[in-house]
Amino acid sequence: MYKIYRRVVENRRLRKGVVVRADAIASLAGGGKLCRLFTHMNDGAIESLLDRSPILRKVLDIMRDYPSLYSRTTRGKIATAYIAAKVASKDPIMYSQVSKFFGLSKVHIRRIKSAVENTKDLLSRIMVIEDLSRELLEVDRAISEYLRRIDRDAPQAL
Repeated sequence: MYKIYRRVVENRRLRKGVVVRADAIASLAGGGKLCRLFTHMNDGAIESLLDRSPILRKVLDIMRDYPSLYSRTTRGKIATAYIAAKVASKDPIMYSQVSKFFGLSKVHIRRIKSAVENTKDLLSRIMVIEDLSRELLEVDRAISEYLRRIDRDAPQAL
């Protein structure tokens, strides 16, 4: 398995937070076909946030009609849905918090926000979602709680 791992990553420089999936390496070792090898460390937390938040699911369903916004990575799609909901409800976006949670740069977050604001009638479709502000408050709370837990569990510098 180590030999396969070395072959996969030998000519690649992995970005910060990107890891090789152990189950993908095991599948390759067992003679399986090449599948999605790389994942981001926060993908599990982001997908659990999506599972707990029906508002993000609704926004993602609306975003399917906008290929320029929907054709992103999973993290990018969910971040775009979150930012679109925040812009539609006129809530402020905490760039550093969003950047840290989704693993995207602040510049990328600003670009996503600009793309969302320039997309025709997307925001008007999102504004009509019931309980938008209340649901976003729950999402914000879940993000803050996750980031606090990560900061608390991080090893302290000497």
